[in-house]
Amino acid sequence: MSQFCFVVLSYNGIEYIPELLESIARQTYDNIHTIIVDNGSTDGTTEYVRRRGDSGLMLIENGENFGCAAGYNIGARHAAADADFICFLNQDVVLCDDFAEIMVERLTQSPNCGALQPLVRFMSDPSLVENCGHTADLWFSCETLGHGSSEVPAISGNFMFTLTAPVVRKLLFQQLEGFDEDLFIYYEDTDLSFRILLANFSIGFEPRAIAYHHQAASAGKKTNAWHIFLYTRNRIRLLWKYADSCAGYARLVTFCGASLMLAAVLSVRRPAESLAMARAFAWHLLNHRSNIAAKRTLRRRASRSTNAVFRSIVSSQGGLLELLRRGTALFRHAP
Repeated sequence: MSQFCFVVLSYNGIEYIPELLESIARQTYDNIHTIIVDNGSTDGTTEYVRRRGDSGLMLIENGENFGCAAGYNIGARHAAADADFICFLNQDVVLCDDFAEIMVERLTQSPNCGALQPLVRFMSDPSLVENCGHTADLWFSCETLGHGSSEVPAISGNFMFTLTAPVVRKLLFQQLEGFDEDLFIYYEDTDLSFRILLANFSIGFEPRAIAYHHQAASAGKKTNAWHIFLYTRNRIRLLWKYADSCAGYARLVTFCGASLMLAAVLSVRRPAESLAMARAFAWHLLNHRSNIAAKRTLRRRASRSTNAVFRSIVSSQGGLLELLRRGTALFRHAP
């Protein structure tokens, strides 16, 4: 029987962790191991997990917030040596009872499927779909599939999973060296999905496996400037990382130019957000070696053309005006 490992990232999640662990305890699949990776909670989350003492439950305390990418990587490294599949869970989800059983069955039957996206529904209104994965436009602005729909959409072709409750083959995850820790949070799911597709694996959608999600509870309370810094920095990294043609580098230059223009125009009215965008560019100047190393590693491991994969997941062209419109909207409010 294949071993299934849940890796849960927690951060001040005492409001949600009990319900999540109860849903894991109700799983109909037997061979399950659960790892809670705590990113420095101060609300009693770790004390609660220790008191539970569930069989097959491991708690890792980081002591500080290492971010999503690093936190999940730490959990994956502690997965049992014989684990076959890893499910990366937000702390604020509740799973259907046969979630693991369905995912193991589907992945066992589909050897070329590198990762599996479940159906994610709103906890506040389970009749509505929160997401079924995502695609992106030319600037790596993500387009969520099925969001707000009462009907489960038919998903076909290449797409990317969302980091709510995806299941990834452990061996493939290790071969790809996990999530890109320089991303910290945001776009780490997009990046890993892209690398799975480049490795010539597919990403599947399994609507029978359902995760109910308290939307945005995992993000915590951060300033809009913090979001703008990470969104801008991470999109520049992805545009650089996956550019392997003149068109790709042109997209990178255009995005950088439009972002700087937007920051300058809005600097008087929104100085904190403009400064955050400038900090994103400064980060890349200081960490250019990391960007170069990431690109070299990607090219060495890719089994498919980056351009071919990019074209297959782009949902819309998203011209310059659309890029500026989205950027202005980001200045107005936090995601």
